[in-house]
Amino acid sequence: MGQTRFQKIERDNLIPLSHNKKALSVGLHIIHEVTSPQAFSSLRKMGLQVAYNQNTFAVTDHIIATTGSIDGNEVIDQVMINALADNCLEFGITHYGTQNKKQGICHVVGPDTGLTRPNTTIFCGDSHTSTHGAFGAIAAGIGTSNVRDILATGALLNYTSPEQMKIEVTGKLASHLSAKDIILYLFHKLGSEWATGGAVFYTGEALRKLSMEERMTIANMTIEMGGRFGYFDVDDITLDWFREKRDFWHPRQLTDEVAEKWLAYNCDADAVFDKTETIDAGSIKQMVSFGLTLNDIVPIDSAFGNVANVHTSRKQYEAPSGTAMEGLPINGAFIGSCTNGRFSDFKAAAAILTQHGGKIKVPTALAVPGSMAVKQKLEQAGIDKVFKAAGFEWREPGCSSCLAMNPDKLVGRIASSTNRNFAGRQGPQSRTFLMSPQSVALAALEGKISNVEKFLVANH
Repeated sequence: MGQTRFQKIERDNLIPLSHNKKALSVGLHIIHEVTSPQAFSSLRKMGLQVAYNQNTFAVTDHIIATTGSIDGNEVIDQVMINALADNCLEFGITHYGTQNKKQGICHVVGPDTGLTRPNTTIFCGDSHTSTHGAFGAIAAGIGTSNVRDILATGALLNYTSPEQMKIEVTGKLASHLSAKDIILYLFHKLGSEWATGGAVFYTGEALRKLSMEERMTIANMTIEMGGRFGYFDVDDITLDWFREKRDFWHPRQLTDEVAEKWLAYNCDADAVFDKTETIDAGSIKQMVSFGLTLNDIVPIDSAFGNVANVHTSRKQYEAPSGTAMEGLPINGAFIGSCTNGRFSDFKAAAAILTQHGGKIKVPTALAVPGSMAVKQKLEQAGIDKVFKAAGFEWREPGCSSCLAMNPDKLVGRIASSTNRNFAGRQGPQSRTFLMSPQSVALAALEGKISNVEKFLVANH
């Protein structure tokens, strides 16, 4: 019986423990300022050191400001930022801090720097760590106690093997759609619990044609479907990503031997899955969320559904059930996050801004690159000027309004390229409408949720 890519990597990294328990060796451990302080405190209390500091890197991303100085605005923010810097210095951990040219969101920085690689086991105290599975790695979010254990032992303790699942997207995706529309359509079709506890293999003609950055968008939101892991096989698109980023391999290039090993771990043709689903890409439309869960996703030509348990402070931003999604007024826009904060995301949104040629019709619109490297590349290409000309605020890198545990809190209905839409996610008085970067750009320009395909046809 064949094996999945996941099972092959798992096989190589399993560590048997007593009483039929097992651990998983960790190849790359990513830490940040929010979920690591308690882990380091626990290490000190136990008199332990970091076992493999060379396999760990840290970023400051969740609570930093993105205006001007990217240090914290609140006292507690600065305490946490300083604590991470101090802990990394004490334990000899590489730290891409607020003044580092490699600073950014952890799941953007990993691929930026080449630390994310196929056949690797990657863990981080952040739920969207599945992003790295786009490269053919085992990658998942963990809790603070797991962060401590990995720091101390280099392994994820009490590991349990997940169910193997497969989602195949066949056919061809319409040219005006994006990877974000694909993953949102999967929620519309399958719901937010389909992959609970599983490792999801993404495959099929439509998905194999996606770029690495688009694949990261898909893998990123596996957690919202209930999955622990999401991953792709390695192919020429994966290999070309590494071949083009030569600085990853200095002073030598990606060798054929390494590439062959990566490819050898791909899913066997006779691999067995516990659960499978096949989707036709031709049925996918421009998607948008309307409610407070990932079950509340509909095509743009649909109507606003019923939304339960709306807090009084946000009721003014609701719409009656049956209200058309297309044309629904918005109050703000956000492009960024570990889901859609990469170069291609901003490039796609900028194409809409350029073709439209107008100014935004919302009070607030933020463009927040996912890392300093992404920001620099965008600015070198002049894409920042496109956003500024349209009226967007061009910010420094960070998690920003994706979760608003920082100064970047938004108010009202927000067209957002992020990953979660629960109540107050982007600020106490925010109401999130998830969509692709292109959809966000057009919504900001029109002041309402708008149809990208109709816009492109009308402006062809």
